[in-house]
Amino acid sequence: MRDGRVSHVFNGSDTLVEWMGNVMITATGPPFTMSSWFNSASAGGSQTIISIFQDGNDWWTLRAAMNVGGDPVRYQTKGPGADLGLNTTTGATVGQWHHAAARSVTLSDHAVFIDGGSKATSTTTIAPSMPPGRVAIGHVGLASGSHFNGKLFWITIWTAALADEEISRLALGAPPWTIRPQSIAGLWALDEPGFPGRDSSRYGRHGAPFAGMPTGDIPQQVKDYNGDPTGYLRAINLGDPLAFPYGLAPAAPPGGHVHSKVNRIPLFSKLQGLTS
Repeated sequence: MRDGRVSHVFNGSDTLVEWMGNVMITATGPPFTMSSWFNSASAGGSQTIISIFQDGNDWWTLRAAMNVGGDPVRYQTKGPGADLGLNTTTGATVGQWHHAAARSVTLSDHAVFIDGGSKATSTTTIAPSMPPGRVAIGHVGLASGSHFNGKLFWITIWTAALADEEISRLALGAPPWTIRPQSIAGLWALDEPGFPGRDSSRYGRHGAPFAGMPTGDIPQQVKDYNGDPTGYLRAINLGDPLAFPYGLAPAAPPGGHVHSKVNRIPLFSKLQGLTS
């Protein structure tokens, strides 16, 4: 059995991970989905989990809105002349792990989720002046403030609009690389001591941590779903469409393997080569 993984702790003031490359994460915008596990340590503030941005006027952010009544997850998007703030119908509890997800099917079809439910939707049209192509984790991007305070884990961006059922499975603890791996544009697992910025997708968009980051525990939901204290080993019937609906063999976390009754496949060969 491989060693267990960790989460990384953001201090609410100057810890963040940024990828500032020129390749557009989302090409021309939606469809895309963002998701992450988060555990906020603070009862206040608009805490950015992940932001896809280009400049100070064009961005799509997933936040723990601990400064809003009920502490919802907030999907905030901004383009010239339009600003959308969409809140889940229930909120987070300080010191507990929650799963957050936001989805844009088109420029006017948006949804946000906490723990796979409490869905809120909007048809407001948000049209960025340029494609948002940079990523900030734990911070909104070029603008100041809105730092996350607490633990983050398994941050993922898909260039696809995940279905409600897929988002629900992520919230149960399913590894993100088991859901439409061919559409993953970035997977910053934040689960490796010493390399919080590693992008485990086939694109290798490794982010640069801006400050020292301590490590923490991982969500109990992830451990339970995967049937193992480390949160990674699970016996999977490769023929079971519910266990692995896209017909691909299970992938492993960064640097390790996931065990099945049939085989083991490294994560990097899976997400980079999409081997079957």
